[in-house]
Amino acid sequence: MGNMVNLENNQPKKKALNVFHEEIAEARAKIPLSLIFRNNFIGGLAWGFGTVMGATVLVGIIAYAFSLYGDIPIIGNLIGIIARAVEQGLTKLPR
Repeated sequence: MGNMVNLENNQPKKKALNVFHEEIAEARAKIPLSLIFRNNFIGGLAWGFGTVMGATVLVGIIAYAFSLYGDIPIIGNLIGIIARAVEQGLTKLPR
């Protein structure tokens, strides 16, 4: 019996929630769509830029950590293979 929901006590909460939703809908109706699209576009650009910058820093840190362990046979060979692949790719780029 303790788990039963008392519907009488929820009525004021539902009414307040409905009023809140109506106020939000009215506020949204007053905001021009161009402003919404512009803000979302700028936010998307910022999110994308931050993601790229964060990934760049993370890859840089990992590459630096691997460069410290270049003398270890397995990791050193792997780094050498990657370095040669990058150098070959760079020589194929048009100048």
